[in-house]
Amino acid sequence: MSARLRGAFATVALACLVGACGGAGADGRAEAARTTPRGGIRDVVVVLKGSSEPLPFDPRGGRLTIVTQEIARLLGHPVVLELDTALSPELVASLEETVLASFETFARELVLLQREDPEMFAKARAIERIACVYDAVAKESEGRLEASGRVLVVRSPPDRFPLLERWVVSQAVYDAYVEDLEARWGEADPARLAPREQAPYFAYMTKTRPGAGYLWIAARAKGGGGSRWDELRVEHVGRIVTLAGAVEPKAPLARRVRRFLLDVAPFVGGLGADRGSRAVDPAVVRRVVGAYESWLARSLPSLDDEERLVLARAVLDKRSGSEVVLPGFDRFAFGMSIWDAWVKDGARIEPPPGPRGELHKSVVCPVKRRGEAETEIRYGCSAFFAAALGDDALRARLADAVGQRRDTRLLETALLNLGYAQGPQALALVESMKDDALFRHGVSVLFHDLARRDDVKSALEKAAPRWWRDAPGRRGLALLVMARQWERLGVHYGDEQWTRFVAEFGGRVPRDVFAAYLAEGARAVEMAPRLWPALTKGSERDELLAKHLPVLLGRDRDARTSRARPALVLLRTRLCEEKNAAGLATFRATLERWRSEHPDDAAAVSNALADFTLARCAKPAGDRG
Repeated sequence: MSARLRGAFATVALACLVGACGGAGADGRAEAARTTPRGGIRDVVVVLKGSSEPLPFDPRGGRLTIVTQEIARLLGHPVVLELDTALSPELVASLEETVLASFETFARELVLLQREDPEMFAKARAIERIACVYDAVAKESEGRLEASGRVLVVRSPPDRFPLLERWVVSQAVYDAYVEDLEARWGEADPARLAPREQAPYFAYMTKTRPGAGYLWIAARAKGGGGSRWDELRVEHVGRIVTLAGAVEPKAPLARRVRRFLLDVAPFVGGLGADRGSRAVDPAVVRRVVGAYESWLARSLPSLDDEERLVLARAVLDKRSGSEVVLPGFDRFAFGMSIWDAWVKDGARIEPPPGPRGELHKSVVCPVKRRGEAETEIRYGCSAFFAAALGDDALRARLADAVGQRRDTRLLETALLNLGYAQGPQALALVESMKDDALFRHGVSVLFHDLARRDDVKSALEKAAPRWWRDAPGRRGLALLVMARQWERLGVHYGDEQWTRFVAEFGGRVPRDVFAAYLAEGARAVEMAPRLWPALTKGSERDELLAKHLPVLLGRDRDARTSRARPALVLLRTRLCEEKNAAGLATFRATLERWRSEHPDDAAAVSNALADFTLARCAKPAGDRG
């Protein structure tokens, strides 16, 4: 019996329990009158088997009359309650209470079935006789419908009160109801069903019971163990796949069948990923998985957004359970089709509400670049891109798609959606870019937008020395990564790292590499004074850095920050230590131009203008850390 029925039963107030028993016909009552004591209340007959004495109570008592009248009304025909005195020596002495309690229990369950499950209530209305018999070895009361559902036989152990206990009627009706369904549909061939038979067949195949799962499986798995259950579940899915091929695509049933099959995609895909660990015939698994993949390929073009969302969560999102492997289904092409649909819809960062918006959020997870995200640890929400980055073959296909399309938006969306600890995979995607512009764009996203991701930082820091040695064109980027790696060290310890850099990599940073480094933007300019031991002293160095200084000042102006100040303090200290009057003059000229071009922000550089002279070098240099 369903948990819903049990829960609802518990809430029915006693004052409202006026439900029902059924009885025998006129012939049954005549036979009872000739053989056993009886009492009648309109259409309800009480028969006491095993006794020659008259009924020891007035069957027309107030409560008993009310209950039995309601029973007759609900069932629509007479009913016989047959009691076996062998059930208890005290039965005769307490017969009135036993009959009343049994009727009330029956009434409660009929009222509940009428309200909660019309099909089972219709089954219960066929009951004409309730026979309570003694069973010496029984531990609990059990009921079963016999004689085509007209007789409810209740076998009870001794000393049980009331004889008709709660849930016995409902359980017996439920068991008989399921047996009828099984007899009608259990072995039916879904490919040969008439159109009018397909819906009831599907209803039975998908009907479940708490603790038992699908009724079709439960009816066959008794005593078979876990391996038998696995076999039946595979066959169960196979039968519904067969039904899907027989249902008219535009029929209302087709959508319900599709939804069921999409919901079981993780199970079917799990068969493909975990075939060796299941005690299921591999030939059966191949047959069912192959049939499922063929159905999916046929149905994919006609799936609506809600159905595609269900499929996406099943085949792309590993967080939903074990890995889903459907060899015949191209999940990368499926994900890219949703990406293309998102782009066609305008590539909105905030998708509209509804199934399509949820589909785009789940598969694409549109995000906006935030530049120097130094205060935020970012993790993506795209199951598709996380899956593509985590799989070597899918990552190669993603790299080909980005390269063929020269699609920087696709690249950065994939990188901004990398999952937990996927920094190395993200860098592998970027390094596979043959186009240098795409490579640099990818590194920019990793360096700036994912600045707080330790897995990304670690991957970049491991790659930087290799770039410096093996890819001269990438040395500017390598220098950028190394600068950030040692940025948080005190000046003294940072200088030691850069001195070691000069020794390890064969000299100071060339001018063209320093220019490429500064071209990476305000973040590079901000860290430039930290690189001083690795830079060649001279006017070229000073002029090059001075040329890019407005980029740093402009960032502060736009973001309303003062991050340029520590860099200017350290830069002044470096020049003063060199007694570099020409360099101080070069930077002072740049600062004066900035002040004249931005009079509203003149205060931002006023202290630096005063300090960038050789005469002021005797003054305290300020914070060097």
